[in-house]
Amino acid sequence: MRLLSVRVARSIWLIPISHLNPRGRNILPALSSVLERYSFAKPPTPESVTGTPLKVVFELGAFTNPDGIPIAVNLTLHDDGLVAETRSSTDDADLFLEDLLSWAAEKYQLLKYTELEVKKIYSSEVLVKFQKPVDVFNEKFSGFADAIKLGPNQEPIELAALIFGSDPARGRQMLLRIEREIDTPFGENRYYSYAPIKTSEHLKLLELFEQKAT
Repeated sequence: MRLLSVRVARSIWLIPISHLNPRGRNILPALSSVLERYSFAKPPTPESVTGTPLKVVFELGAFTNPDGIPIAVNLTLHDDGLVAETRSSTDDADLFLEDLLSWAAEKYQLLKYTELEVKKIYSSEVLVKFQKPVDVFNEKFSGFADAIKLGPNQEPIELAALIFGSDPARGRQMLLRIEREIDTPFGENRYYSYAPIKTSEHLKLLELFEQKAT
């Protein structure tokens, strides 16, 4: 399997903003400092800063990870947490949020995020190329797949998408999507995939899928 691109690597830290600022310090000046520190090209709108519910969006910023690689990043502040998006990995998104909150705690006398309970949620979207065509059907079901003919020209049909999901009765439904890239010839073996997990874990799952299905 070859990784073609990371479409979105999103890290969501659920932590009420008010818990970081329990003494109600005026942190509006911090927003301009965030803009400058991470060189965000698109600042939040003035209305979003004072609006309710809170949704302050910083776009097209840059963060240098520990390997010295500059990473493009977007940031959204909500009342109940922060969202960081990169096109590299959820690990980089986490490192960015760690850097942001550690810096803000020191500069503006806020609580350290490490002293609070933080729930982390991930979202990963990638584009990959499998080395061989995907074949997930057993011999019995392959007969059905081969028999499918649709449309006036009776075009042969191949597998276009797979969705694995958890039982919604158990709570928040978790889905793994693996589907052919839109408007791409099947022979290219190019697939888009989404999973609510870290990028590294997502890619390992896709490598295992390739081993079992090609």
